[in-house]
Amino acid sequence: MLPSAAHSMRRLLLALAMGLLGARPAGATEAALPIASLRWIALPAAPDETEQWAGQWLATQLAATYRVRLAVHRGGPPRDGPGITVGRAAVLAAGAFTAAGLAAVRPDGFVLKANAQGIWLAGDDPPGTRFATHELLRRLGQRWYPWHGAGNVQVFTPLPDGLLPPLAVASRPFFDYRHNLDHLDRGFFGKTLPDHTVGQLGFARDQELFRGRGWLGTDHTASYLVPMGLYRAEHPEYYAMDNAGQRLPPDTPNTRVTLCLSHPEVPRIAATRAAEWMAMQPAARYFYTTDGDAGPCLCAACLARDPYPDSCTDRNLAWVNAIATAIAPRFPDNRCLALAYQGTARPPRHTAPAANVIVLFCPWHWDFTTTEEVTWANPLNLNAMRGFMAWQTRFPGQIGLYDYPGNGAEGLAGRLKFLARHGVRWWYGCGGGD
Repeated sequence: MLPSAAHSMRRLLLALAMGLLGARPAGATEAALPIASLRWIALPAAPDETEQWAGQWLATQLAATYRVRLAVHRGGPPRDGPGITVGRAAVLAAGAFTAAGLAAVRPDGFVLKANAQGIWLAGDDPPGTRFATHELLRRLGQRWYPWHGAGNVQVFTPLPDGLLPPLAVASRPFFDYRHNLDHLDRGFFGKTLPDHTVGQLGFARDQELFRGRGWLGTDHTASYLVPMGLYRAEHPEYYAMDNAGQRLPPDTPNTRVTLCLSHPEVPRIAATRAAEWMAMQPAARYFYTTDGDAGPCLCAACLARDPYPDSCTDRNLAWVNAIATAIAPRFPDNRCLALAYQGTARPPRHTAPAANVIVLFCPWHWDFTTTEEVTWANPLNLNAMRGFMAWQTRFPGQIGLYDYPGNGAEGLAGRLKFLARHGVRWWYGCGGGD
């Protein structure tokens, strides 16, 4: 069972599908649509990249499956015969949907309608339009299955007599952030599209500051937020000290760069670069603001901020909060993603996450007795579930799961249902099979 909030959302979306999708286009009837009668695909006058992709993808797939060849038009539909209208501006101009109906399924949701007069589909954002496109093809009989050895495998079952029954659908994903390593997805299976949603660092990997230092990961971003190439030579004190009193060497790999979070310049620099990063990627709404994947700083000033000798969560959250507070006025819809991971896995004693911070709990196997093969209801995962709930009960509405799904499909399904029952809307899977 989904939580009551999810039931309310489903009722809302049903109401949208039945009442807010807009006036029925002139002459429209609730009869089935012969696929062979389609004549065109209409896009907005100035389609974005996703709308252009949708037009071409639909034309290609319908030609391959139903032998229907559709011309793609911009700036509104032609007059001859039924067709497919794609994209926010185009469907609003056609009167098929309302702006309120589209806004209600944001982010990542879509609306889709079909009857004898044609098909209309759109999201209020680019991911929604992509998901709407795949949903239409699914309704037309396409199925895609992930297979690591051969990419996605397509199975096509044509509709009886080539007739698409009338439909009105409004859909929004329960999980606002639902992502993992996505070489097989690209929107086929409904996962978050990171290029549209999550701050990316691919643009920086070939920059002199980071080139030759290994992978520049999106989920460990300290090396980007306070680059060693800019500051290490003159300010080694910005970086973590080990138990021998030595600061990080200048050749530290990107993902292993950890910071001296007690130094007053470190949050200032990180906040400035985070704001620049967000300005470069205005469509994204989630940005990892995280220390490196290595041990924390052991200088006296950092250790003094730890209320427990084995936990640096308070100092880490103080640093994340400083970034989040600085970017909030300029980017009120963005969220900073922090990790409850290894030294920060234990909840803080004094420092609550800022309102625009989401903490992803990481049940790393060395820190928790956990296995991906079974659900958290299993005694093998009791420690991981208790660790997660220690965060969730203190900071509801701000906690997600950074999962390690492996190949345990049953365990993953159980964890996702567990998250849904507790109203948790953020999930990331590090690795996993197909």
